[in-house]
Amino acid sequence: MTELAAAQTSGLGQLSEEEMIFTKDEPEVRRAKAKRYVASCNAAVHDAPWVGGDTSTRGGLFIALELAERAYQAHSLRYEPGLPKMHLYDPRRFTWVYNAAEDAQDCVKPRDNETGRLVVWPHLRERIAGAMVLNRLFAETSHTPQ
Repeated sequence: MTELAAAQTSGLGQLSEEEMIFTKDEPEVRRAKAKRYVASCNAAVHDAPWVGGDTSTRGGLFIALELAERAYQAHSLRYEPGLPKMHLYDPRRFTWVYNAAEDAQDCVKPRDNETGRLVVWPHLRERIAGAMVLNRLFAETSHTPQ
């Protein structure tokens, strides 16, 4: 049974597939995803095993480096990629902040812990836009006419 059929039989009324997809794009849903995203960014950068010297965790260090590179770019700061340069461009320089007062598209901001400066995190838009495209593609490919 598809989500649409389940929604109709559960008494939610007549919802089109488009309406079901677009409810995933509501500001409240985006804000909830943004809060989880902030927590995951901060965990990858500040709480990951590599912080204590354990670099055996698969991918963790590289996720932190990718986030650092993007944060340095968002702040228009110089950055040189790679493990040998990590001591110069520490990912822990940044903390991701969720700001409920901002628009759902701009509620995630990396804070430069050295200057206190906040900037809009442009990669949240990419993440949300990518999820919206995937939701639509999934709905198009999983729909079977009856």
